[in-house]
Amino acid sequence: MLEMRDFAQTSVAGDKQFGAGTVGDTKAFQNANGISQFDGPWEREARLAHAALQSIPKAAAEAFSPEHLPETAGKAALSAAATLALTCVARQPGLGATAMRVLAPAAVLSLGTDLVRSGSAIFGAAADTWESGKNWEKNKQIVDDNVGRFAVDFAINSAAGGIAHVGGSRYFGWTPGSTRGLPELSSANLLSAAPGETTAFKLKSDGIWRRVDVHLPEGFDGKIDPNRNLLVGLDGILVNKQPGMAGTNGLGALMDRTGDIGVFPHAGSFNLVPGVRLTSWQSDGAGFLTPGHWLVPKSKVDDTQFISDVISQVKGALNTDRSVLVGFSEGGNVSHNVAAKLGKNMVQGVGSVEGTVTGIEHPAIQGMDALIVHGTADPTIPIQGGAGGLTKILSRLGHTRMENSQPLAQISRYTEANQFTGQPVLNSSQPGVTETIYPRAQMGGGGEVRYIELDGGKHAYSGRSVGRAEDKSVLSGVNGGPTSFQINDTIADLLLRRTIAKGS
Repeated sequence: MLEMRDFAQTSVAGDKQFGAGTVGDTKAFQNANGISQFDGPWEREARLAHAALQSIPKAAAEAFSPEHLPETAGKAALSAAATLALTCVARQPGLGATAMRVLAPAAVLSLGTDLVRSGSAIFGAAADTWESGKNWEKNKQIVDDNVGRFAVDFAINSAAGGIAHVGGSRYFGWTPGSTRGLPELSSANLLSAAPGETTAFKLKSDGIWRRVDVHLPEGFDGKIDPNRNLLVGLDGILVNKQPGMAGTNGLGALMDRTGDIGVFPHAGSFNLVPGVRLTSWQSDGAGFLTPGHWLVPKSKVDDTQFISDVISQVKGALNTDRSVLVGFSEGGNVSHNVAAKLGKNMVQGVGSVEGTVTGIEHPAIQGMDALIVHGTADPTIPIQGGAGGLTKILSRLGHTRMENSQPLAQISRYTEANQFTGQPVLNSSQPGVTETIYPRAQMGGGGEVRYIELDGGKHAYSGRSVGRAEDKSVLSGVNGGPTSFQINDTIADLLLRRTIAKGS
């Protein structure tokens, strides 16, 4: 192995004969056959390395010269664009994935430029006499012309890619949503909110401020009522719009009718592609997307903790009684998982409208009430199982959880956990609506389960308000409109245990 002093001596020798102000002539080191002679086995490599190092400042000066600056800027722009595209498509976290997104385009672009410019010379030198002393001057010239240029191009392109990656990560990364100017979710602020309206607050969870909308019922006087319930509404995946559980889906109005408290946490969001922003839940063991996979970033938090913090804060401030989770689509799936993780001491009931289970959720908790609503013509979460329509597109992108979707397994999830041993009761209260009741009296572990099947129902919240501005999205019409069945009446009856006038 070449020792450091040998390399230094050899490098100095190379300086004297090949560097600026050399002593002697190159031909003096050639034998009678014109082949260069070297003093030691590593002298040739040392001279090439020295030539490569000397070529870097020369290449840098050339790259930033007025003549070549446009070319340098163009390559840097291409590298930045390639990194930005990779940052959009591949959002896996970690140093390795980041290096791939930044260094791969820089290396390919830099190497490709050299190969286009001097590809034949490089190939000829490597394939012909690169390992011998023959054609020494030609091989040294190839090193002079390409190594420094590649090093400079790679450095510039990597820097441009790094800048693009930082900006792209911010643009395509997960964000909790803006809470600027919102009051903190505290006892004093809750009690001062306007009754009959939905008010936005902020709550710090896992060290991050998150938005929570709270609906105090009409006539709320601030007095503690131990019989007042807490409903937590979780919307599904949203495209370019705000959650609509309180307004569009009518749960705020339901609170006015029952006198209960409604809270509506906001899930984090991210730019899927420029112009398309998705809002989606990230709770370990649930959700339709795979965090950190194609097109979907991984958040810094688990929404299970966020929802737990919301429930704890409101219950502590208002001393509410029962707490129930009601979710639409992905929100229904997440509700199953979060309720099971938090346990019956914190959550006593779950409602899922056009939701599903995929088999990775936390096991159900015994004694919990459950309401399952699903349409027979849902194109996004087909009642027969698997992915369809929009979820099929997600599956093709690698988000394969929905391939294991089983909406009807939501029923057995709770009947088995609650040890149902009787016979279900069928009820057809109106045309196209079949209600299957698993009575609490026949549950060995307590709790009641109801399944409502909507004939021809699609992927929409049953009985929701339509025609509102907040209900418009780029997916308008794809999933179909809601049926006339008033799902919120059943939520009041089963989950909140309230008797109210139907449809009032």
